[in-house]
Amino acid sequence: MAVRHTAALFSAERYVAVLRADYGLTDSLDLEKMKTDCAARVPGLSTFGTELLSVLRYDPEWFKENEDDPELWGLIRLAELARPAPSLSASNDTGFYFLEQALSAIGWRKDETEHLQKGRSITELFQSPVNADAFPFPNMAYFLAGWLSAEDCKALRRDLLAAWNDEGSPPVAMVSRTEKFATQLNVDAAETLRLVFRDAVAMLDASIASGEALFLTLD
Repeated sequence: MAVRHTAALFSAERYVAVLRADYGLTDSLDLEKMKTDCAARVPGLSTFGTELLSVLRYDPEWFKENEDDPELWGLIRLAELARPAPSLSASNDTGFYFLEQALSAIGWRKDETEHLQKGRSITELFQSPVNADAFPFPNMAYFLAGWLSAEDCKALRRDLLAAWNDEGSPPVAMVSRTEKFATQLNVDAAETLRLVFRDAVAMLDASIASGEALFLTLD
């Protein structure tokens, strides 16, 4: 299966509040209730929520007897709250890779491009000053996914615009770095970069305009 980038909008505050209210995300986490409740919610997910779980490699074995995976069960509640957002694969499945290569050509570090692609660890949702209680399952730092706050998106948007030519065309260094890959895909490097840049800005703008966070996954 081809790797694609997926993005969704969700209220980070509501997500944390729902988990805490329903399952007591403290030392008294009700594992049995969480397991039973999350399993029961899967069939009722929206089409987009179901697609998002598929991207996250959902498997009914998440609820296998004698196994507790609350870090995975929690993703079901996130899928329940999520709604579609533009992604780095909106115009081209491999758009995320074009952008990664282009930005590295002008000095972006790997961790900076990964921040745009996958964001922060999900665990950080439970470690902010507002939600200071320790989240007891560090594996919630799901390796395929992460999140960006609206403030993160504002900063990334500013950095992206600064990396682009004022006339709207990609810098020569970006085109040169991506030409070989573009040739393999039989696409024009400069035009593909224009589309991918537009997609990236649209993704960030969706968060900024709504004030909601982005949930990001690359798989």
